[in-house]
Amino acid sequence: MTAETRQRKAARDLERRRKQQLYLLIAIVAVAVVALAIIILTTQQVTQSEQRAAQIAESGTYAGIERSVTEDGRFALGNPDAPLTIAEYSSFSCGHCLGFHDNQFPQLLDYVRDGSVYFVYVPVAFDQYAAAATVAAYCAGQQDKFWEMHDVLFGYFADFSINGYTRGNFDAAANALGLDQAAFDTCLESSEASSWMSASTDLLRQLAQEYPEVTGTPTLTFNGVPPDWGSGAPPMDYIRQKIAEAAG
Repeated sequence: MTAETRQRKAARDLERRRKQQLYLLIAIVAVAVVALAIIILTTQQVTQSEQRAAQIAESGTYAGIERSVTEDGRFALGNPDAPLTIAEYSSFSCGHCLGFHDNQFPQLLDYVRDGSVYFVYVPVAFDQYAAAATVAAYCAGQQDKFWEMHDVLFGYFADFSINGYTRGNFDAAANALGLDQAAFDTCLESSEASSWMSASTDLLRQLAQEYPEVTGTPTLTFNGVPPDWGSGAPPMDYIRQKIAEAAG
């Protein structure tokens, strides 16, 4: 190999090393930019989550409404002796359930408040996101804040979809709702919470065995009986009709 050939080879090797170093630098910068973006987005999400939770905590939505727990452990609102019991089988990762929560549910609370309706919420979890949210709601319920957490979770779902169901957001909600954070964290990891979630989901399966037209969430029952069409949020006119029928 001549001296000239060696020089050309050395120049090519040097150029190759320079390109490799440049590509490595570009990759490092790209990773750093992505990491920074994730940190910024996560911080923004937690801040937004805290603000939403704080608003709900101060809303007084359930003021004057009796709270209770059914014999099978579901959280309920209103007078247990009301002429009509409405049970909602719902998932925190269900878009139609969010629609019911935002539209019909606020109107339904008027009938709960005046004693016409006893409302029972049956959370259903067929995926990991709904499961995590359901456990968070249960653990808030252990400190008498189930319904506020229920509203916060649907708020997170509206804002961030299933990406809102993170431990950081759950903790932000617990803090805004004034929960004992240590007790809440312990509950999240407990087998009791997981068992409760599974048992709640099984209630929908049992309903579907009796009423094959029940195929998913949301499903509402009126004194234990779903509408003829099965699953799907009933319009408010239908709900009012059922309330009137129960009142005689």
